[in-house]
Amino acid sequence: MKDFRSWGTKVRRLKDYNYLAIWNNLKTIRLGEDDQEILELPPEYSEFYDVSIGNKCNLECPFCYVSASHKGKCYDNICEVWEHWMEQYPIKRISKNIITSLRPFQIAIGE
Repeated sequence: MKDFRSWGTKVRRLKDYNYLAIWNNLKTIRLGEDDQEILELPPEYSEFYDVSIGNKCNLECPFCYVSASHKGKCYDNICEVWEHWMEQYPIKRISKNIITSLRPFQIAIGE
């Protein structure tokens, strides 16, 4: 398994949503900044993104949430598109091991 310690600790703070999250070693800890309720985050501030590389799959499982089938296709330039999209979320280094960003903490890549 890849060593994720080199990724450091990531912190996300959204005061308008009474939201503070800390990501470290593949675990996310969510905290409120005060006693108020933590509001639901809008999609653009999601902690986790599920990225599809296409909708082609020979298994055609009935429970598949992307409705993949053998007639589907694999998307072009996935890495370049994802890289460009992630550049839209700037990061700010607080110290050697701590950064802040609105980028997602975790990304799952599926078919």
